[in-house]
Amino acid sequence: MKRQPQIVAVSGFSSNVGKTTLVCELLQQLPGWEAIKLTRGHYRSCGRDPAGCCVSDLLRDEPVVRSGREANYEPGKDTGRFWDSGASNVHWVIVKDGQVEQGINEALARVEA
Repeated sequence: MKRQPQIVAVSGFSSNVGKTTLVCELLQQLPGWEAIKLTRGHYRSCGRDPAGCCVSDLLRDEPVVRSGREANYEPGKDTGRFWDSGASNVHWVIVKDGQVEQGINEALARVEA
C-alpha cells in the first residue's frame, strides 16, 4: 500500500504576496520534499497579457500535469525556484476552473511518499 504524502498547502489572493518565497524556504528546510504548482488558466486576459491568459495556450480538455525537471524547469519562474530550493520533484498542474480537483489528484498520484 502506498503511503499518503504529508501535504502543506500555500495559497494567496494575488501575485506577489510571498507564496513562492514561503514554499522555497520550506523546501530548503525539508530535504526530499516535492512541490506541486497549480496554475488556473482561462481564455481571457489575466492582466499580464491583454490578449489572453499567460497559460491559455497550454490549456487542454483534460488537466495538464508536467512532472520532472526536464518538463518544467525554467530559471526564475516558480517551478525553477522550487527546483533550485531543493525539491526532489516538481509537478506543474495547469487547469481550467472545472479541472482543479482532477489535476491535483493526478499530481498527487505522482508524488513519491
